[in-house]
Amino acid sequence: MDWLQTEQAVDLLKKAGLVLFVAIFAGVVLWLLLRKKSEITRWSELPLEDDPPKNNENHDSLS
Repeated sequence: MDWLQTEQAVDLLKKAGLVLFVAIFAGVVLWLLLRKKSEITRWSELPLEDDPPKNNENHDSLS
């Protein structure tokens, strides 16, 4: 594991980490931009609602 201690390895890991971060960040931004405005509005109102929504819109679910 001595190769992890070299300056080249550290630079490579820094660059790989940056590329991974930018890719994930861009993916999340793209995912958000592709959402419907009504869905984002519903998300923004969730902390203010006392009751669950009464309409049966087709929302993303984990199941």
